[in-house]
Amino acid sequence: MSPALLLWQKLYSASCLFWVMGSIGRIRKFIGGAIAKAARQRRETHLYGKTYNYPPKVILRDLRLSENSLRGKKILHLGEGDGSFGEYCKSLGAEYVGLDAKKGLKRARGGIVAEAENIPLSAQTVDLVIDHYGPLFNAQNKIFIEKNSHYLANAEQIIREALRAGKTFFAYPVKPIFMELLLENSGLKTNFLFSYDRKKETLRVEAKAQ
Repeated sequence: MSPALLLWQKLYSASCLFWVMGSIGRIRKFIGGAIAKAARQRRETHLYGKTYNYPPKVILRDLRLSENSLRGKKILHLGEGDGSFGEYCKSLGAEYVGLDAKKGLKRARGGIVAEAENIPLSAQTVDLVIDHYGPLFNAQNKIFIEKNSHYLANAEQIIREALRAGKTFFAYPVKPIFMELLLENSGLKTNFLFSYDRKKETLRVEAKAQ
């Protein structure tokens, strides 16, 4: 075999090897990206989609509320999801207003599409404002999982807006580390009374008597 042909074969073998290695790298990158995307979607569903799946009585249990506490009351639900909790509230004789920032959801009749930081209701329109795996929970995840401290201001604004629109605010779950951060870095304690169950991770807030 001539030296030239031998050299050509070596170059051809080397180019094939580089092509194979490059293809393997691209395949690994594609598979890795697909796995990461699926994991991110599962995480987002786990973090942000729970409200839509919880039975009404579980929401009541988590918020430390009873059916009697809803009867005859007007309720604002932040992050209403599919509106099933609204139908339950109405069956108890309560008035229900659902609010969710997501468009295109199947929601309770009269539901509002808006951000919880800017509730389009007049002051003291409702008796109870509830957040069950809703906007306040999302803000906690943005702070601790995505490391975005900007959302602490969002969390504070959610609570202020909830207590502008209603008399009492109930939220679940509220993590202890978030509760400490919130009370240390906001002026909420000046105007509001906090009742927090660290073990149950349930928060109740109401305005101080003037």
